[in-house]
Amino acid sequence: MKQTLHDAMLFSVERGAYPYKYRLYFAEPSVNGEMPEIHRMYVRSRRAFSRLKLGGIYDVDYRGIRVIDTKTIGTHDMTDDEYFDLLYVRDRMFQDKNNKKRLGMYDKDYDPEQIYYTFDVFKSLVEYKPGFWQAFTANALKLFCYFLSFLVPIALYLLLVYLFSSSGFITTLSSRGAVTVPITAICIIPFIIWIMSILHTAIMTLLLNVPYIMPYMLKIYALRLAGIRKSCVIEDDTRKSLFISGAITLTIAVISVIIMFVI
Repeated sequence: MKQTLHDAMLFSVERGAYPYKYRLYFAEPSVNGEMPEIHRMYVRSRRAFSRLKLGGIYDVDYRGIRVIDTKTIGTHDMTDDEYFDLLYVRDRMFQDKNNKKRLGMYDKDYDPEQIYYTFDVFKSLVEYKPGFWQAFTANALKLFCYFLSFLVPIALYLLLVYLFSSSGFITTLSSRGAVTVPITAICIIPFIIWIMSILHTAIMTLLLNVPYIMPYMLKIYALRLAGIRKSCVIEDDTRKSLFISGAITLTIAVISVIIMFVI
């Protein structure tokens, strides 16, 4: 059944996963100074998503959570204080426990201003229109980097498996070599996945520092993260996580190799 949301302000957007790829966050007009009610909806097409403007006030026809049509009523000059208050309510409503913990929302000193772009900066990134060659270059480099971060570790893994399974190598092991080699090959997989992760993180961070494509890359992340600021360096939390996971997976791989020779 079609319903209509009147005088709703679009204060945030997000590009998520299919089927709710193009997400919209509307705030209803406040009553008696109370915090506006937040609605999360989506549109099916990029064209409809791009047509809506942050700060715009719309009459929204919707069915369920899917926007069917919108009618522009006006615009609102949003202040940063209003914007951060709306983000706080939005995240309380729609973020899961893991994301709330990651954002520090359970901390007493939590402040959206320390995490999110200001409204004007976010709006400028969302509305940024790259040139054809800028978008082509960025997307081509991203695709190349995806393949690089995937193929290099896979090639390394296949080489190790080939060396471990070669007849000359197995004969140097004990009679149980035929059993321990497959187990070792499996135990190395987490470390190979870690190599993929660190390569991807490093390469994408490098792309963020290429001046020609930086604005377009920041726009991609701004939409993907719904306005959370994206650092152009590898952040401390990410480094710590990669270090811990790398140490664990490397330890498992080394122990499995040692066992392969000992048993």
